Order: sequence, then C-alpha cells, then structure tokens
Amino acid sequence: MLKRIYIKNYALIKEIEVNFENGLTIISGETGAGKSILINSLYLAFGEPIDTTFLLNKEEPIIVEVDLDKIDEEIKEQGKEFGLDFTRDEITIRRIYNPKTGKNSYLIEDIPVPKTYLSAIFKNSIELVGQHENSRLLNVSSHIELLDLFANIKQEVQQFSNYYNLLKKKEEELNLLIKTKDEQTKRIDYLNYAISEINKINPKLEEEDLYEERKKLSHSEKIVANLSDALSYLKSQNSGLNKIFLLKKSIDELITFDSTLSKISSNFQDAYILLQDTEQEIASYLERLDFSEEHLKFLDERLDQLEFLKKKYGNSIEQVLNTKKQYEEELANYDSLDEKMDKLSKEISNLKQKLAHDAITISQKRRVSAKELELLVNENLKKIGMEASRFAVSMDYQMDENSYCKVNGIGYKVTSNGIDNVEFALSSSPSLPVKSLRKIASGGEISRIMLAIKKALIEYEQASTIIFDEIDTGIGGKTADLVGNEISLIANDRQIICITHLPQIASYGDHHFNVVKNIASKDVYVTIHKLSNEQRISEIARMLSGQPDSEVALEHAKELLNQKK
Repeated sequence: MLKRIYIKNYALIKEIEVNFENGLTIISGETGAGKSILINSLYLAFGEPIDTTFLLNKEEPIIVEVDLDKIDEEIKEQGKEFGLDFTRDEITIRRIYNPKTGKNSYLIEDIPVPKTYLSAIFKNSIELVGQHENSRLLNVSSHIELLDLFANIKQEVQQFSNYYNLLKKKEEELNLLIKTKDEQTKRIDYLNYAISEINKINPKLEEEDLYEERKKLSHSEKIVANLSDALSYLKSQNSGLNKIFLLKKSIDELITFDSTLSKISSNFQDAYILLQDTEQEIASYLERLDFSEEHLKFLDERLDQLEFLKKKYGNSIEQVLNTKKQYEEELANYDSLDEKMDKLSKEISNLKQKLAHDAITISQKRRVSAKELELLVNENLKKIGMEASRFAVSMDYQMDENSYCKVNGIGYKVTSNGIDNVEFALSSSPSLPVKSLRKIASGGEISRIMLAIKKALIEYEQASTIIFDEIDTGIGGKTADLVGNEISLIANDRQIICITHLPQIASYGDHHFNVVKNIASKDVYVTIHKLSNEQRISEIARMLSGQPDSEVALEHAKELLNQKK
C-alpha cells in the first residue's frame, strides 16, 4: 500500500510531501494545476526516465521518495540478494537524480538496488488505470492477458510460455547440430584425405638432409676434381705428409741433446696424424659420393614430393608431421553427433506432446472463464449506466496443418500463449452485433469498460493500491455518480487513489487532496493540501460551478457529500 510520496525539484514542485491512507483518496484541482505530476513522480521513483527539461532548479537534484507497506513475500525474498532484510513493515524507496553528473541513485532503506528490482515492486504493489490503461484496452494483445488473470491461470500460461521457449531453443539446437554434422562430415573427409596424403609420401625428419645432398650433387664435378687433387698430393712422395714425417725424424735425433725439443716433435706428430686423417676422410667421401643419374633422379622426385607437402601442410618436414599429428588428434576427438541429435529429437517430441496437451487444457479453461467474465462485466456495466451495452469475449484459432497441436485431425497454430486468439468486443445496443472495441467504443465507454473489467478482476489483482488517473473522461451527471459509487466499492478491498475533475466522483472520497498552481511575480510552483471538511465543500462547489463561494454550489456540494454518508 502507498503510504507516502515526497517530491523535490521536479516540474513545478519545489518540495511536497503527501501521506496516504486506506480507502478512497481523491485528488482534484483546476485544469493544468499539475495533478498528473504526482503520478509522473511515482513513475520516476520506480525508474522511469527523467526528462531534464522538468528540472525546476537545474543546480539541485531531483529527489522522489515513496513509502510502501504490505510488500509481497516473494519480493522480500528477492531483496535479500541486495542486502535488504525488511525489518520494518514499511519500506522507503528513494531515487536521486544528479543533474551535474547525469547519474541516478536507486535506494531502498539507503541500500542501492537495481532499477529492475524497483520495477518488480511497482508491478506488484501499484496498479495504474488511466488514459494509458484505456489505450491498452484497445490493444488486442492485452485482452488475453486480462482473461488469463480472471481465469487465474497466469502462472499456468507462464509455465506454458517457458516450455514453448524451451521448445524453440531445442529446435534451434537441433538445427545447429544438423548443420554442424554436415560441416563435421566435410571436415572429417578432409582430415582423412590429408592424413592419407601425408602417409602416402611418408616424410621423415632426416630427409631434410636430402636438400643438402642435392646441393652437393649440383657441384659434383668441381668437388671431385678438387678433392682428387688434394688426395693425390697427400699420397705423393713430395707431399707435406712425407715432409712432416722427415722433419719429425730429424727433430727426434736432436732430443738426446735437448729434451725441450720433444714439444716440437710432438707438434709435428700431431700434424702428421691430422693430415693422415684428412687423407682418409677425403678418400672415404669420394667413395660415398653417388653421382649416378639414377640417384640424381631419385633425389629430384623425392624432393618434389616433400615440397608438395610443405606447400599444403607446413614450411618444413617437422611442421608437416606436426600438422598430421594435429589432424589425427582432431579426428580422434570428433564424437558422433547422432546420439546427441537423437536425444534432442526425443526431447522435442516430448515437449510438443506436452505443449499440445497443455494448450488444449488452457484453451478449455479460457472458454469457461470467458463466459464468466462476460457475465460479471455486463453486470458491472449495468451499474455504471451502460445497461444497453453487451460485452463479449471473442475466441478463435488460426489453423495450421503442420502444427503439432491437433484436435480431431485439425491443426492449430501454437504461440507462447497457447492456441487462442482473444479479443474483447462490445455492442452498444441489444439489437446490434458485438464489434471490436477498437471500432465502436468512445473515450467515455472505454473508461467505464475498463472500470467494469477491473472490478471483475479485483480479487485476482496483486496490487494493493490502484490509481485511477482521470478515468472519468467523457462522462458526467448520473453516469459519473454511478462510476464514483463503483470506485468506492472497490475501495472497500483496496487502497484507491482517484484523480478526477468530476464532483460526483469526488464526493465519494474518504480523503481529499487539492492540487494548486501558485503564480507569483516571477515564480510558478505547485502545492498539494489535504482538505478539511469545510475546504472539501468549497472544492466540490468549485468543481460543480467553477465558483467555490457560490451559495448554490456550496449547498449542492453539501447535498452531494451528505448523500454519500
């Protein structure tokens, strides 16, 4: 229930505080006085975007506070996530907008909370019925929601919607797997082909040496000639090898005279051995060299194969072999998707069966409730001056031969709400057929129809506070009195706040506030005051005649108020 609203620096409001009570609270004032600013401020407290042109003082923040009690237990439970413990019966919601930074603060009991949580509280606590709501009544998509509320199947429909969305998700997953399988099959074929191609050539790491061998063979004549000359020299009598041998022998003869010459002898010995080894290596190298055309052809063909693999799978034999290893590992990790696809297909089939069954069950409940809603709304319409009108709930289906929801072989299109199309209709005369509200209802009729529907739905509404924002549009006289009476009856079960310009409705109030636009020399601002009994008589007199001091209007106002006691 709404207990208090505090507003500072918004629109024409410098600073006001209003305390609300149970029963029917009336808010009235001259046209343009700013009555709807209260409602707009209420929206602001719960996260509505701020139009900065409504800043009264652009240097000061906008502050809106709202006190609520009787908070739903589920909402309280959600609040624990943000550190709220709800130790008091009431909570204070505060929104602060800083124009200097453009930032907003949303607080409950001075604890920061997300805007989405405030929206949940608003939806659960306060119901606004006004021009916006009347426009909603002309929106056909809202009719099924209102019928489901009356049928008390909103939770059932929400669960159906969840399963419907789950079905769509599963179908998307299956389609993705089908596409993935096609792509996977292509990938597996490629991997097998690539591995087979590499295996067929069967490259070895040591074959990198073949490139050096081929390089040597391309200079074979020069290599053989030069090495052969070197070998011939080493084998000749005049070679350095023989000369070193003779020199060593000559030095050895002198060692007996000077032992220090043994070092020189040792050096000649090392040089002799080194040249001997070199001679053997040259000879061995020349023996190993294969200069045959057949070997050269083999090398060229093998190197062409290795180059082919390098161009496709890596810049070296090592990279080619690593690529092959990666492909083999990838191939080994591919699971068959068939099992996953079969599982998904079964889940989809089961979901379709459940949805088909639930859609039919929900439709049957809607049809029963539609008749009950028609009776209640028509009874309520009679009480507010529309006894000649007839309200009806039209229900039909859209056929779909491919649908999984079939009744007697006929397929019906399934949406997240089920299989029903629901539309409210009205006939303004017993002799005329019902037609869509969009086509025949006037502004005054829409307001009264909404009131009749709201009264029918009252026991199913979560909100403990209902605000009627100028629901009296397009009516007057006796009809206004009837509407006021119905609103007062609703106030027996809910806190009702009614913004009105009609004295007939205002006279039913338990509490009455007056909104005044104050105009000074260079200052315009709005104030709101709770009226005493005497002040209330004057305000209703003003609403009757435009003259709060008119004796005739004052008497009429007293008469109106006395009739409601």
